[in-house]
Amino acid sequence: MLLDQATIDQLRSMVDHGFRTFQQGQFVEAIAEINRALAGFAAAPATVAEKQELRDTILRAHVGLALAHSRLGQTQQVSTVIGELIRLFPDREVSRREYGPEALQLVKQVRAELDGGLRGGIHVEVTDDPGAVVFVNERYISVGKADLGSLIPGTYRVYVSGRRRGRVHLVDVKGGETASLRVNLEAEALLQVSDTRVALIFPTQDDALQGLVRVGSAVRDWLGAERVILLHTQRIEQRRLLVGVLLESGADKPVREGAVLVGAAQPADAAALADLLVNGTAAPDVLTGTALRPQQSPTTTAKRTLTYLPAEPWYRDKLGWALLATGVVTAGVGGGFLWNASTVESDAERTVDEFARRSQLERADDRRLAGLVLLPAGAAIAVLGAIKLAVPGERRVRPERVSIVGGANFLGLAGAF
Repeated sequence: MLLDQATIDQLRSMVDHGFRTFQQGQFVEAIAEINRALAGFAAAPATVAEKQELRDTILRAHVGLALAHSRLGQTQQVSTVIGELIRLFPDREVSRREYGPEALQLVKQVRAELDGGLRGGIHVEVTDDPGAVVFVNERYISVGKADLGSLIPGTYRVYVSGRRRGRVHLVDVKGGETASLRVNLEAEALLQVSDTRVALIFPTQDDALQGLVRVGSAVRDWLGAERVILLHTQRIEQRRLLVGVLLESGADKPVREGAVLVGAAQPADAAALADLLVNGTAAPDVLTGTALRPQQSPTTTAKRTLTYLPAEPWYRDKLGWALLATGVVTAGVGGGFLWNASTVESDAERTVDEFARRSQLERADDRRLAGLVLLPAGAAIAVLGAIKLAVPGERRVRPERVSIVGGANFLGLAGAF
């Protein structure tokens, strides 16, 4: 799940307000609000992974939460929060200047307690996209694969994003062991999980037939099995079939496959299909081989003589005008964002409240980025539209119009061929 910008801004505001509430001595209220914000971020780790600046906010939330628990004398909760902070941010140090000596001392104490135990590791491999980016606990690690050692035991979130977005995997790391995870982004994009079913949903029947073997290795990895049977429905020549395929490790095509008619399927038919897939025992009611392939009907090709009409004049080119107008509007919006970013930045420099100032500067940065994207994009689209209007269009094929005409003594065909 990816959070929209409004939700992200709301969670950030909750962290800032919770930290200020802690500074005002309202520790119980601060704990409640910061916990709500952290729960919102924890529900969308993919958002944090793709917006790395949010890690600063989450670090601040953990420090504020630990300090509030400390002021209430809740030492066990302090150890839990600081331990999570250390696991989430091995690449960061808690700033004494920003958070004071108390926070720094709490981190040192908990780290000393954790240093005595065994460490573990994680090995991540992306099987179908070598350019995919690997994140562990929302921290960028590497591309294509990752090997992490010296990890404090616990549960780690692994997220992979490449040509497709993957799912978030929870990996348990134990002391003295290395946990392995193989990720197939195609399979994860096809996987749909609900309260009533777990299924691989392919866009079309042809995609299912071609994709089962590709994603079969990922299914075997999920189940920890050398062999796996996948079932899918298929319509062949007005018949609806329940098709089963047996996939084995290292095979580039199904080892066995068979099907039974869905409408007439009986328990005995399903048992016969299972017997075929598992043991290779054929049965009369189980379809195999060419019976699982649609029969191709013969086709004929007729020659046609095409008649061309003149190209449309440039001033009737709807696509060209649409591109030109869209480009001009987009460039104008981008310019507006740039102008507004400068205005907001000027207002921020005159703001006394530090939190309000930071919020305004962030808003100015967002609008400047939008302007820098939209302005050149709009200009490019407008240029494309102008070129489209300037270049002569292609000739059009005259449509074939045929009608039956008749009279007192004749019957014939009339039209354009």
